[in-house]
Amino acid sequence: MSTEISKLNSTTSYKIFIIHTKADIGKRRASIEKQMSNHQLEYTFMFEGDKADLDEKTLDKWLGGKIRMSGASADASCVIKHLLCMEETANSKLAGALIFEDDALLADNFYTIFKQSLEEIKNVFAAENSAFLISYENSSFQFVSQSQVVKGQCLYKAPASRCAAAYYISKKACEMILSEIAQRKCETPVDWYFNTLSDKGLLDIYWTHPPIVEQGSHNGSMRSLLDDKKFGSFRSLNFAIQKFIKQHILRRLQ
Repeated sequence: MSTEISKLNSTTSYKIFIIHTKADIGKRRASIEKQMSNHQLEYTFMFEGDKADLDEKTLDKWLGGKIRMSGASADASCVIKHLLCMEETANSKLAGALIFEDDALLADNFYTIFKQSLEEIKNVFAAENSAFLISYENSSFQFVSQSQVVKGQCLYKAPASRCAAAYYISKKACEMILSEIAQRKCETPVDWYFNTLSDKGLLDIYWTHPPIVEQGSHNGSMRSLLDDKKFGSFRSLNFAIQKFIKQHILRRLQ
């Protein structure tokens, strides 16, 4: 596994991880590699934790509840890969990690908003050394309400995560999560786990406005590896209609 550090910001040490499998399913690797190249981002694939490689010891280390009872499943593998990224970050000198799932689709202005979000977490929220997570995607159709928007600002405190296809997580948050896992294993998909931690007051969650990542398995352009969601032109059209209504009409009423 590569150990390259992102060169997005030479004064801030963080690493870009991409959740991926050793077997390239559905040409996801080509898609994410092209995007990383277009945005001039250095990255590391998280191949460790593939479903075929999960043994009882690894499952017991990280998981509990129903997700543990499901054994070496795709869901278990996905959660463990995210947690392995956090473990590597917590055990390093990094300030944090930018984590993508391999079906992430980045907007053209990704770098601009990403860089601004790190500046605002430091200068607007004074939270750069806290346990925080910044969500960049629109997969759950959750948007900052029109009434909250401040001209020129991209980052907003939020009550919950917006799935887990694209987020920045601080080292302190990674350390906190490892501590929690040591006491109470993760029993849910990782984005639900983030919500649990937020509800406990352990994790601060922020959203960017506008969102700058879309998830291919949600918008219909890629087949989901975790469930039987439909994909193709009908789902893409349905996703686009729902996104327009919730982003441009309903959020103005909130």
